[in-house]
Amino acid sequence: ICTDITLEINNSNQSAGPKLGEQIAQEIQTNILNLCLHSKGFNFGVSILKTSVLDLLQALYAYKESKFAPVLTNEMSTTLKNSVGDLYTLLSREGKSGTMAKITFIIQLLSGLYESASNFMPTVKEYLPMLSKLWKLNHVQLKIVIILFLEKYIKSTNRRIDTNWHEIMKFIVLASKDQVPTLRAHGGDCLKAMISHLNSSNLESKDTLSRIDQATVLCYRYLDDIDSYTRLAFSQALAKLYSIIFNLEKSLKEITEGEKQEDEKRKASAFSSMYIFRKKPKSLTFRMIITQLIQRFLRGVSSNRLRESISFVLIDFLGLIPKHLLQKELKYLLHSIIKPLESEQTYSKSVDKLFSQHYVGNIIRQGLILNLNDRGRMEVTMIICTDILQVSSSSHFVTLCLLRECAYIFKLLGEQIHQDEVRDKILEAILSCQRSKSTYVRYVGALCMRSLAESCPEKCGNLVSSLLNMLHMIHAEIATASKTDSATKLAFATSVHGHANALAALISVFSNSKLSVSYTLASSAFHTAVLLYSYSDEMSDISVKRQEACWTLVSSTFSLSNYWVLQNMEKVNELWEQCLNNQFGIVMYDNGDQIIISDRTIYTLRKRASALMSLAAFLKYCPELVKEEQSTMFIKYLMNTIGVLSEFPSKYHSSKAVRTAISMIKLYLFKAFLSLPEHCITNNTSKPFLKKLTQVVFNDSSYNLKASILKDVYMDENENYQYLKYPFFGSEGQHINLHASTVAYPSCVLEDSHEFFKHSVTDSQSLFVKVLDEKIKVIGKLFFLHKSPARKQIMSQIVKSLKVPQDVENRERIVLVKFWNANAMVHQILHELDEHSELNNISLKNPGKHEYLQQISNIINLSLGISSKKIRCIAAYSMELLTKLLDTSIIHEIVNKCRDQIALGSKSVAGYAIVLGRVSDKLQAGMGGNTYFTLVSSLITLCRSSDYEIQQSSFKSLCQCIDASSISFNEHVVSVMQLLSMLIFSKHKSYNEKRVIYVGCIRVLRALIGLGPEIVNNPDFIQLFNIFLHKYMASPHPLVRIEAVHLIQRAAVLCPNLLNIPLVFKSLLIYLKSDDYFELKQLAASCLTVLILMRQQTENQIFLEDLFEELATTSPHAIMRDEVPEIKELIIKVCELKLFKPELWLKVVSKITSKAVPSENEEEIVFYNDQIKTFSLLCLKNVIESYDEPYHIDPKVPLPEHVEENDRLCHLLTKFINVAKDSVTNGLSQQQEIGIKLLITIIKKWDDVNDLQTPTESILTQHVIHFGSAIRTGFSKDAPPYLMKVSASLLSIYVSSRMVSKDEAAIKRVLAFITDKLPNLKEMHFSQYGEIAATLVKLYLLHCLADITIKADHSKNLQLLTLLEPYAKICIDYWTSVLKDYAYLSLKLDPSNQYIYLPEEGDDEDIVKYKGEYFDQGTQVEVFEYYEATYPIILNALTRVGRVKSRIHNPVLLAGLSIRTFDKIRSSCGVDVSVSFATLKDETRDQLYNCLEAMTKLIGQSEFYELKYAPWAMYEFSITLLLLMSRFKDIKFNLKCLRFVKSFVQTGLSKDFFKLLRDKKLESTRPSSLLSVDATQYFNVLVHLCLRPTELCVTNLFEKTLKMESFSPNSNQLSIIKRSFSSLRTLLKRFPAEIAMSNRLSCILFSIHRVCKYTNTDTGFEAVTALVEHSLPIIAKRLQKDKKSTKVWRESFSNLVFDILNSNTPVQSHQEMKLLFAAYACITPFKQEFQQLQQIFVGILNEIDYELMSSNHFLRGVFEGILYLSQHGHAKLSMDFVALLNPHLFESTLTIIRQPPPSKPIVEDDRCVSYSLNILLASHSLLIGGHHEALNEHAVENFIILLIPLLSSGIHYYASSNHTTMLKLVMECVERLIRGDPATFKSVLSQFPPNVQSSFTEGAAALKTKNSAKASVPSNAVRKIKSRKKATKLSFNFVSNK
Repeated sequence: ICTDITLEINNSNQSAGPKLGEQIAQEIQTNILNLCLHSKGFNFGVSILKTSVLDLLQALYAYKESKFAPVLTNEMSTTLKNSVGDLYTLLSREGKSGTMAKITFIIQLLSGLYESASNFMPTVKEYLPMLSKLWKLNHVQLKIVIILFLEKYIKSTNRRIDTNWHEIMKFIVLASKDQVPTLRAHGGDCLKAMISHLNSSNLESKDTLSRIDQATVLCYRYLDDIDSYTRLAFSQALAKLYSIIFNLEKSLKEITEGEKQEDEKRKASAFSSMYIFRKKPKSLTFRMIITQLIQRFLRGVSSNRLRESISFVLIDFLGLIPKHLLQKELKYLLHSIIKPLESEQTYSKSVDKLFSQHYVGNIIRQGLILNLNDRGRMEVTMIICTDILQVSSSSHFVTLCLLRECAYIFKLLGEQIHQDEVRDKILEAILSCQRSKSTYVRYVGALCMRSLAESCPEKCGNLVSSLLNMLHMIHAEIATASKTDSATKLAFATSVHGHANALAALISVFSNSKLSVSYTLASSAFHTAVLLYSYSDEMSDISVKRQEACWTLVSSTFSLSNYWVLQNMEKVNELWEQCLNNQFGIVMYDNGDQIIISDRTIYTLRKRASALMSLAAFLKYCPELVKEEQSTMFIKYLMNTIGVLSEFPSKYHSSKAVRTAISMIKLYLFKAFLSLPEHCITNNTSKPFLKKLTQVVFNDSSYNLKASILKDVYMDENENYQYLKYPFFGSEGQHINLHASTVAYPSCVLEDSHEFFKHSVTDSQSLFVKVLDEKIKVIGKLFFLHKSPARKQIMSQIVKSLKVPQDVENRERIVLVKFWNANAMVHQILHELDEHSELNNISLKNPGKHEYLQQISNIINLSLGISSKKIRCIAAYSMELLTKLLDTSIIHEIVNKCRDQIALGSKSVAGYAIVLGRVSDKLQAGMGGNTYFTLVSSLITLCRSSDYEIQQSSFKSLCQCIDASSISFNEHVVSVMQLLSMLIFSKHKSYNEKRVIYVGCIRVLRALIGLGPEIVNNPDFIQLFNIFLHKYMASPHPLVRIEAVHLIQRAAVLCPNLLNIPLVFKSLLIYLKSDDYFELKQLAASCLTVLILMRQQTENQIFLEDLFEELATTSPHAIMRDEVPEIKELIIKVCELKLFKPELWLKVVSKITSKAVPSENEEEIVFYNDQIKTFSLLCLKNVIESYDEPYHIDPKVPLPEHVEENDRLCHLLTKFINVAKDSVTNGLSQQQEIGIKLLITIIKKWDDVNDLQTPTESILTQHVIHFGSAIRTGFSKDAPPYLMKVSASLLSIYVSSRMVSKDEAAIKRVLAFITDKLPNLKEMHFSQYGEIAATLVKLYLLHCLADITIKADHSKNLQLLTLLEPYAKICIDYWTSVLKDYAYLSLKLDPSNQYIYLPEEGDDEDIVKYKGEYFDQGTQVEVFEYYEATYPIILNALTRVGRVKSRIHNPVLLAGLSIRTFDKIRSSCGVDVSVSFATLKDETRDQLYNCLEAMTKLIGQSEFYELKYAPWAMYEFSITLLLLMSRFKDIKFNLKCLRFVKSFVQTGLSKDFFKLLRDKKLESTRPSSLLSVDATQYFNVLVHLCLRPTELCVTNLFEKTLKMESFSPNSNQLSIIKRSFSSLRTLLKRFPAEIAMSNRLSCILFSIHRVCKYTNTDTGFEAVTALVEHSLPIIAKRLQKDKKSTKVWRESFSNLVFDILNSNTPVQSHQEMKLLFAAYACITPFKQEFQQLQQIFVGILNEIDYELMSSNHFLRGVFEGILYLSQHGHAKLSMDFVALLNPHLFESTLTIIRQPPPSKPIVEDDRCVSYSLNILLASHSLLIGGHHEALNEHAVENFIILLIPLLSSGIHYYASSNHTTMLKLVMECVERLIRGDPATFKSVLSQFPPNVQSSFTEGAAALKTKNSAKASVPSNAVRKIKSRKKATKLSFNFVSNK
């Protein structure tokens, strides 16, 4: 009922429906309250009923026209209060448990009323007496409800609570003293809410001081509570208290005055007692509070719990105070925070100091660093570095802590940290640590150096050379030191060790940054490492440090290119041989009690370990370089190491140094083995090694450590979300191992520093855990390599390791650890077997040789009953792998075991519940219905379990089962929904149980959505969905809210109709803006992205500035968690969908990128780091690119109706340029790069737009100075290479633009940035960057010049071409060198490339010896992408600057590269039909265009035709071009292809090429790599190339049902048609003989017919002319020799005639009629076919009606057809058509002349008259010429006899109707008849009556009179006449003899 009414109210809100009356309010008051208070089944509805009532109330309050909500609230509160009294009386008398539940519910409902409508509720004073009575009942759940009620009242009310302070505090004190931890925690939360009501403006009043005193005492009392949540609650309360009572003005005054240190100490001692507010000043300063908290931290009696709580207080307090105060007190604050680590007397145990280091580091990070802007973080860095320099030699704890946080700041600040003065201070601090005596400090310093390099690798190139110089200097100091001064030598060796580690860290970072790595410096580092190794000394610590430094450096260099490694392998092998190819004896001595390992042995072990480290690094980074002979040596080295380990006695004194040395050897031994290639360990020679290694692995007894290899396999659903704010929340001491062994091994500096500098050191693994991880991986691999007997022995060893004696101390923990390790091994073993697919469908009942499988199964089944949830999870995952390997019988067994365990009530049920979910993906394939039903029933039963861990596992498995089962699960849906209803309406015992049920139910609902519309449209499901969604969107637990958002996300995709989009959108925005949990923010952003893509929201529902503010807030957390915020994706989608106007984007980006002015209210400003500034600029660039409508670009284009004038993008142009200019001028390099790209986008978009004030100039001309300034910045001395690259691109566009077309001086200035570098271009290098960076800059400078050359040549820009002319020669040489480099790289990196470089004699040797012009050896792979990107432009430019005369094979190079480009792009597209031209990257499209233009230019060079194999290569290129045409239906691309085809046909093939090809005289010139082809195939491909563009781009032209009126091609399509048939005509003219035999002729004629019929152009007919002129004579000759060879021709043209005449609507255009005449001409050699077709034509003429016969297109077609035939040597055929047509045309012509069609204006019909008269004249001319055999001597006279009456009638008619134009036409016809045969005409005319004879004289006189009258017309009349359309003149000149 509640839900239905709530939805009705919400709908009324949306649609402004009818008012809610008193009837509904009364129904709510009576029915719902009765249901709440008197229902018999009350226990099954408490939670959901409370939520439903509150939802209803919220809906009522939101309803604007409702007046009953306040009344209803008041009545409900009164009724509830009275009901509580009645129930209390009943409870005290009868004591029913149901009554207690009702009381609990009523108080919860009252809490909700205060939360929803506190203004309408009475004060809490009325309820306090009743609550006191209820508290005394001593019911835990009731107490929790009461304290939550008070908390919600305090938070929701705006009234002062002074009068009720003491009464409420009594409840808080009682709750704090309770034994239940949850109640104590809620008491702390309630106290925090109370503190928020303290009046900070009246702190001096007695009452306020008393309350502060009371709250402070209470907070301090519970800071040391055993419950972590209680400590957190009271810590937050104390922080809130301090933030309210501290005096800001006094704090600032204290800073300004700079009080003396003694006074500070006096104040600190004055406030060192427990209760700080007794007899003290009435207000506190910031320093007082910090001093008090630090004093607490330093007390020797303080526990780690108390220190943890104080760190909570500090973190919260620092987050609440004004930021400008925090900024001013940085130095004091940092020194105060690190003070606990400097004290040695405070800590009784070393582990306590580790805890303190952990807490202090996180106070600095969470409380200080994350609350500062970038400026403050820079200041913190400087202070930290100063402190490191001061304390590095005294306190290792302080140094490690500060280095850790310093490295974190590096990650936050990025490139900013590399400002000169800041970086110098940082380096000074880090390098001072490298001289420390502590190995840990040196390693952490090296990791900090690595973090500095990772923040911006391009800025740290010179650090390598600096460290190298320092190493050489220190090494020289060792050499010159006195041999007796061992202390000095040891100090220098320590410094060498530290600096070498820092150098190795830098090199390993630079290997991932191509532009930074310098192979010259790397070679120097390697030689330095060899120098360190060559030092000969005794087995001492000095020697060890030197060799560890050596091998660490060598290991770092292996991450460089294989080429460089290969150059130095000889020396490396020599060093390995010296260090690893020997076994040494273990030197030890017995002191009586135990065996002691000597220091000499320890030193030797460490040396071997570091050498093994380098071997493992080589195998990891350079597996391709491992040869067979090397692998044998590597196995030998590892065998020697195993021999050393086997010499250790079974029992000896295991000191820390010995343990560390042995662990390092094992770690690198295992890593080396795991990295060995398969061929090294699968041969027979490796069997002894595998056996020895197996013994070493299982003889090790280090199973008392927990392995973490599978830590990411399972998901811990009990994750504590307070951990996000307090990363050390609830941490255990034994896990903190930072100082002990986390960085106790050399290779740690070569690994990613992020793991070490994470937010929690508890995530870091110690050396011993890493060894165990690697050992487990080794066991898995060894198991696979061994045969079945050995595998059984391995499993027996694992089973044996599980046995633990009963009397062992901490037996329970040891058992858990052993089971953990055993399950990790089993999982790794099964993973290896699954990966290699060794087992398949084996049964456990008959395992055969695989007996070990039963042992694996036993271990898994045993582990499923272990109490540890993590072990059960690993066992479940292992069981999943086992089911993949075995047959389905094991799944039956699992289901049956689970059913039995449920019946027995065993604890192992939780493990089996996990297993059922993990194997659910194999259910349908291998199970029967009964077993499946049992499985689902078991999971449903387990979901009802009272054990929340079992419920948790069962819910997860049920979701997996639903997802795997799909539709087959539908029969169980009703049972599942009943389960959810029962769980949600039941009473829950604990908070954890409630959370597990809520999360599980939401996940099940999410899984059910995936079953399809049958489930989603179920009314019961919809109701359940709405209840869950609205109930849990506002859940207090983050995990529940996260799952609710997941549910929304799936519903939005699959069933959006279930969602109330506006309400959901509002809730998600709240999560995004106000939620404290980073993961929930990320998920909310992701879900909003889905909703935005659905376009379910309007613009005002989301605020762009808020999104960027949230991105600024979450960015540090994203860096900390190594994640990319989903908010970025949301912003990108908002940008793509154009949800905001460009003006708003510009406003937000301008605010983000502007420099914020520091102020006293700095806490109100959102500070954006440089990463966000860069991202915002990128978004602005995307915004500009996305608005491409013409009215956005040109201000003169009219606006659509929905767009306002101010919304034009062009109106913001100046502001866009200013933003880009500021980013280039003031930003960091990344922002400068985006700013230059933004300027490039602006030029491309607006350069062609005219300025409104000066239309002859570009709109950008007034901003030209900004573009030139940006180019100057990009080419500055300190500019990084990638900035110079984009600046070169801007320069190429800038100098070719209109804005500088008239400013030659500006062009010269910017061109000088490149041209000045040309003379010494090849020697260019960058001291801070490597060889690859130099190659990048060189290539893009040449690319820029090439681009400018192409644009200037294309636009015929003589000014620019003149400026470039002096550099043409050197550019040609440079460009040719670039193409040679690229050809060489292509051939070397991909030998399959057949069209590349120099297929001439001796060129193979040249390729081997070739040395790159612009790249250094060893950088081939890295620089290849730069060559790939630049060579097409250079290739195109080189073909435009003239013929390349340097070497004859340059055309080969150019052509080969062009062909290769097309072949590569075709291959990359593959068969993926989704790849279209639009999906190609801009760079790929440019490659196609440039290479095609280059080929078009190239085939015009004579050198190209001298190549013997050119035609063969062109054939394959044509095939590739054809395939790309078919794939990419792009107008521009197809036009360029057609231009190439025409050029190739005109100049690329000789006229006798196909004859030579047909005679196989060219076969000897064909390279073996190119395809063989015959002449017909070659010709057909060329024909297809001509016609394919029209077929692709004008597809509807070839539809059978196409109608003339429905076809309207656009200009682009007409261009394609014109270019296609122009190329076809060229092909037909050059090769007329091939077309006669081509099977493509019919296709050609069909295309020509469609074009002639529908396009109203002569484009297609021109191709027919080529056939008539060139191919028809050849056909006539062949007909006499071989009739069969003319079959294709005869049939093709016959079919064409049939198609024209037999269509439903014949002759729809004059081109089609003209084509018909030409087709008849082509059939004339075939008499039989011609006669048949002529008869068909006669029959068609008899059926043609008068309207068609008298139409313009018919008459014009007849006229032009007759004319065409007579002009092309077919006058006789023309006369035949005249004879056929004249009987039909005379009547229509007479009618047209005498009486034009009344439906048409006479002026529009003049063309019909013109065509009719022309036809008559043509007939007369043909008769005079005697072009027909059947003509008699009186034929001309008879024809004139017919014409004279016709012309006389026309003269009479047009003269009387004053139609001068038509009269003139008729008289001109008479004149031409007279000129043709004057004697005959006069003779015939004399035979006619006088009136007929006089008509001609009268017509001439009338025409003369009208012409003279026309001459006298006034000027305005003349203009009017001239404006009329001119009539078509008679225009034909027949030649009498042809």
